Amino acid sequence: MSREQRALSVTATLRDRLKKDTDDVHRRLDDAVSELDLSQPEQYRLFLATNADAYGAVLSALPRKSALATQIAGLRSLMLTDLHALTGEHHRSAHKSPAQTAHPLGVQYVLAGSHFGKRVLTKRWSKSADPRVLAAGSFLHNDVLGALWPLTLSALEKINPQDDEANVIVRSAASTFDIFYAGLRDYHRG
Repeated sequence: MSREQRALSVTATLRDRLKKDTDDVHRRLDDAVSELDLSQPEQYRLFLATNADAYGAVLSALPRKSALATQIAGLRSLMLTDLHALTGEHHRSAHKSPAQTAHPLGVQYVLAGSHFGKRVLTKRWSKSADPRVLAAGSFLHNDVLGALWPLTLSALEKINPQDDEANVIVRSAASTFDIFYAGLRDYHRG
């Protein structure tokens, strides 16, 4: 038995495996987002723009007619509405489509789990003194992701963490974290 197989054999659930196997990329993304001051118009614009682009990229890697794709499209629309309310301009998307199709449950794990961080970000955003920032809160106030989290956990419980499907889910989750991080990194450069 290889070291990786031994490590997997002690992993109780796919959720545990996802947490362990995506910890580095998840932490890197959290650190990058934490640097943003969402109470400031330019920083909040950056947050909305990178998320709208990342949601567009993730959406392009999913089957079009899935319930998850519909939810992602709706949330992306809220971000674009918020960007317009904040800047008075329409956002020009800079998303790059991923090279491969994503497993919906890997994407769902990342997006639904992000509702925990979104709570913290919403508190930071709400401290803004800028009325344009405060008028652009439809995405932050939407709780679709929070409602999706229990469904995600339920779906993850049904999959053996050592199955081939689990490997695909873990890779898709890691790729999803990378898409969001790359967007922030690219905007910081440009």
